[in-house]
Amino acid sequence: AEDFATERGLFLWTATHDGTLPERYLRLLHGGAVDAAIISGLRSDVDVTPLLTDARVPTLVINRRAESVPRWIIIDDESAAVMATEYLTKRGHRSIALAGGPEGRDTAERRRSGYLRAMTAASLPVEPAWMASGAYTPQAGASAIAAILEHSRVRPTAVVAADATIGLGAWHELLRRGLAVPGDISLIAINKLPTEPFRSPSMTCVEMPLELLGRRAAEVVIDHTWEAEVAEVISGHLKIHEGATVAPVPAHV
Repeated sequence: AEDFATERGLFLWTATHDGTLPERYLRLLHGGAVDAAIISGLRSDVDVTPLLTDARVPTLVINRRAESVPRWIIIDDESAAVMATEYLTKRGHRSIALAGGPEGRDTAERRRSGYLRAMTAASLPVEPAWMASGAYTPQAGASAIAAILEHSRVRPTAVVAADATIGLGAWHELLRRGLAVPGDISLIAINKLPTEPFRSPSMTCVEMPLELLGRRAAEVVIDHTWEAEVAEVISGHLKIHEGATVAPVPAHV
């Protein structure tokens, strides 16, 4: 997004939020302080009507879909989760858990759907205890692993982490509990951190086209009027980063 804005001679200002819609952002849009806005990370239950229509400023929501949102672009998160899960099933894993993202986040729900779709396609059972949810943080990843291991009747042989940061926390917690990765439990994450290629050993993960998403979002929000409806899914452009955290299912299982 920043590269595209720079090419157009525009300035990109960034800010963070907690998944809701802070009043100060609405004041910025209504006050004429910005010419366009790209919003990421909103919870699915947040009403974005004031943001998308009342301010009459070109605004786009990325990686979120809802009936009340007429302007969005998303990555095919469901296919990314299918790819991650199939990567494990092709290596013999049948007991696969999900360290999922936060409830109420569209990205997390789509990744959960992809995991379940791949498990169903492989005719594999899913224990309720194998699915945990939490924030996109290492702490949530560690908590997810703790919950999965403590409540499962059968210990899974592999884990799909809904995000790389969740994966880091999951990896740390598995090692803290004396479990070898991937000797005892394999781990694959959705999304790749920019620093992953420089980690040794690195985490196996599905690379997402985030740069393409940002560039396309900037292009749409700059070149379209505020009332134009936008609904795009960036398909493809997914690939596996071959790390060192996935191995064939252990022979003794």
